[in-house]
Amino acid sequence: ASGFGKVIGDIGKIAGGFVLGQGILKAPSFFLSAAKAASEDAASQARLTQAVRNTGYAFEDVGDVFAETIRVGQRLAFTDDQVRDSLSLLTAQTGSITEANKRFTLAMDLARGANIDVVTASKLLGKVTEENVNVLAKYGINVQKGASETELFGLIQAKFGGQAKSFADSTAGMME
Repeated sequence: ASGFGKVIGDIGKIAGGFVLGQGILKAPSFFLSAAKAASEDAASQARLTQAVRNTGYAFEDVGDVFAETIRVGQRLAFTDDQVRDSLSLLTAQTGSITEANKRFTLAMDLARGANIDVVTASKLLGKVTEENVNVLAKYGINVQKGASETELFGLIQAKFGGQAKSFADSTAGMME
């Protein structure tokens, strides 16, 4: 190569070396992040498995139910870890796999409608206490003293029903 071609070739080599150098410098950070994400995923799976065992079921017997709930959560722009952590909490609080799944559906709408994370929403729905009712009042859910859980959940559904799907259908939801 002569003149201009040699200069372009040299610039290409320098740029290629720079890109390779940056990749080498960033690789350890990437691998550390990937390892951390994998360990968080494993921890989330272990928490859900143990919560199920604590109800007296083997996870292998009900895993398909949770797998479908996780798929639904992901379609509604929640991560699998968020879904598993919420389900772990709800399963532990209610002692029921069926009830945990029902409340999780409501927790997704509450989370999107009240702009809180789904684990926090699940905490509010896991065990209905006076403290949780007071917190829900901050989000416009006003419950009469002595109201049943069914009445409370009906109020939440009336106020926030469909919020998770609406968010998932939005541009922001599609990017999550």
